[in-house]
Amino acid sequence: MKFSYKSQGEQTQSYEPLPAGDYGAMLASVMPKESKNGNPMAQFEFLIDGTSRKITERIPLMESLAWKWDQLAAAFGVFPEKDQDIDINTDDFINKSLRLNLKIETYTNKDGEEKQTNRIGYFIAKEEPKSFDKAPKAASHAAPKKEIDNSANEKADDEESNDEVPF
Repeated sequence: MKFSYKSQGEQTQSYEPLPAGDYGAMLASVMPKESKNGNPMAQFEFLIDGTSRKITERIPLMESLAWKWDQLAAAFGVFPEKDQDIDINTDDFINKSLRLNLKIETYTNKDGEEKQTNRIGYFIAKEEPKSFDKAPKAASHAAPKKEIDNSANEKADDEESNDEVPF
């Protein structure tokens, strides 16, 4: 591709972090990577709703980080049981929405300047998992028929003509 344009000179673009808090996001991509220690990991890129921001999160595939994988799965509505072996294809979640919490971290860049950036604090579960032994029984939600007050309907029927529709 060849094109022409007039340069505006050096650009100084501000990358102020978004305020800390809960945000909607979409998983844009997942890439297999290797951690500094040689462990396999997944690199996730999330697009934050209503912004042009992309947040990267890396999660190593380690037993000690199973809690974080469970948290991410719950954000997509997958609730594994404790000690359950899970096989998840992260590609199934690309372009899917979730909620996450952003925090602000301060770091020192290579020039020795203190900067701030957004990091994912935690992933927010799509819904609370419900245990079958704690779920309310269906009968407890049904109102007894004897308690329904139809007096207003009966009065309106009495005031109208006695022509009844046969159905």
